[in-house]
Amino acid sequence: MAGERVLDSPTEVTELYLESMRRSAAGVSIVVAEMDGRQWATTITAWCSVSVSPPTLIISLSSYTAAAAAVSETQRFGLSLLGTDAQPAAEFGSAAGQAKFLDQSAHLHPGVDGCVKGAFAHLDCQVQQQLDVADHRIFVGRVTSAVMFDEADPLVYSNRQYCGLARWESK
Repeated sequence: MAGERVLDSPTEVTELYLESMRRSAAGVSIVVAEMDGRQWATTITAWCSVSVSPPTLIISLSSYTAAAAAVSETQRFGLSLLGTDAQPAAEFGSAAGQAKFLDQSAHLHPGVDGCVKGAFAHLDCQVQQQLDVADHRIFVGRVTSAVMFDEADPLVYSNRQYCGLARWESK
C-alpha cells in the first residue's frame, strides 16, 4: 500500500498513535460538572454511546483535571453536544490552565441549567461506574434527562482544527 508506515518501536508507535488520533474526526462536546457550587466546562471529543436501554454513555477525562475530580465527587455530569455556533465555547472549555466556570462566561445557555449555548443537545447523567485507565478516568453515565434543540450542524474537531459537518437530508 502506497504511503504505508509500519512502526514497531515504543516511541514510534506512540508518535504514530498521536498522529492517528489527531487526524481522526470527532464530534465536539462539553462536559459540565459542578465544582464548589458552580458549573465548570471541559471540552472533550472522547465520549460515546454505550446503550439505548437504559440510555448510557461513557466519557473519558484526564485523571489530573478539575473536571475529573468534580465528576468523581458529585457522581453527576452534563454533556452538551455542540453545534458550529458553539466553537467559542469549545475554545473556552479547552483552554489549558484557565478557570472554566460557565457563570463567568457568555457560554451558558439561558434556558437550560448546565447547558452550553450553541449545543444541539444536552444530556444529564448519573455516574454508574468509573474506571482508571492509564492517565484517564472513564465515567459510565446513565442519562437521566435530555434536551434537544433546533437542528444545528455539529461541530467537529480534526487535525487541531474545528470545522462544521454539513447537514444531510433525512430519508
